[in-house]
Amino acid sequence: VIVAAGASADATITWRSAIPAENAASEVSLFAEREAAVRQVMKLVGQVSPENPALEIPFLSRSVPAEAGGAPEEEEEGKYDAEGAQVLNVEANTWESKAWKDLLPGDVVRVERLGHFPADLLLLHASTPSEVCIETSCWDGDGSLRQWQVAPMSFTGADKEARVADPAALHTSLNLLGNGDPAALEALRNAGQVEALPIRHPSDWDQWSAKFSPAEGGGGDAAHFGFRQLLPHNARLVVTDWVLGLVLSTRGDSSFARTG
Repeated sequence: VIVAAGASADATITWRSAIPAENAASEVSLFAEREAAVRQVMKLVGQVSPENPALEIPFLSRSVPAEAGGAPEEEEEGKYDAEGAQVLNVEANTWESKAWKDLLPGDVVRVERLGHFPADLLLLHASTPSEVCIETSCWDGDGSLRQWQVAPMSFTGADKEARVADPAALHTSLNLLGNGDPAALEALRNAGQVEALPIRHPSDWDQWSAKFSPAEGGGGDAAHFGFRQLLPHNARLVVTDWVLGLVLSTRGDSSFARTG
């Protein structure tokens, strides 16, 4: 996973690898490749146009009007729509079951093992953050496992303080989602905004990028995300027990629909 603090190509790059220490030579080689990759990604961020607008998603907020998301009522149901989605109620801090067509950008959803992703999701957290296994045969017909990773960054000041005390602590604030205590969401509510590039073609996938801009005074990290933090619509979670994702685009606006 590569995370950049700040938005310029000269920003500090932090990379945390799950490669065992005995494979140090391989790790050095991979680091060089991924360092080059992140610099390219950072150049792509912000290169948008009227034909390729960025998706701007408020974090933990459903401020997008209903007509801006979802699909027309007459649209035929997708193959996996019957699964439903576990969506965070941001007022009660509980998980609620909703139809895929009712999801909006900015929703936070929980997907469990063998479940399909109900929209394009930004990977926020997982039961095993360094090893998130997905299967993308809906895109490429390849049933092989792909390993994604949660970005090691902090959405809130409390997250950052927890990581100083314990480097292994990751997204402590996200661990409180769905616990039934609305006060637990205060630090996360409007913590910042995610800006993501839409995918127009399958060849764009490995160039996909997004960035998180913390709100003033929020205390979180400015961070960039690559395609290993993108959970594409209709792909499936395997092996990993659960993931949390932020809805970026849904139904007809999703990467799956746009790329065919």
